[in-house]
Amino acid sequence: MVVDRTPQKEPEDTRSTREKLFAEMEKQSDAFITLAYMYARGYDMVGADITKAWTNAIRNNQILEAAYKRGYEDCLKDIEDNKRRDFYRKVVYDINKDKDKDIPQTSNNKQNKGGQRKNGKHKRNHRR
Repeated sequence: MVVDRTPQKEPEDTRSTREKLFAEMEKQSDAFITLAYMYARGYDMVGADITKAWTNAIRNNQILEAAYKRGYEDCLKDIEDNKRRDFYRKVVYDINKDKDKDIPQTSNNKQNKGGQRKNGKHKRNHRR
């Protein structure tokens, strides 16, 4: 008995390129086939590679998303800062208000605030 050790040639595939492609496409997912179809149709209609536009659109979308997130974070930070500032103002106001209660008001220690005279009238309202 003689053993033939020569490599066997694969049978030649007589299918057309189209049939081969369809056979490969049947193995792929629906999303893959849809994307391939859209790409091929766009290339056929326009005559140019549209994946560059897709890449730019994806990049622009990422830049826009990053800017949106940063703006949102900055807004949250500003809101927190405003709450903190308002809280500090209220605390200082309450402390000053408590201090003023302890000081008896006499004509000597009244302060003329905001351009007011001793009698409580404003300087602007004075007739000449």
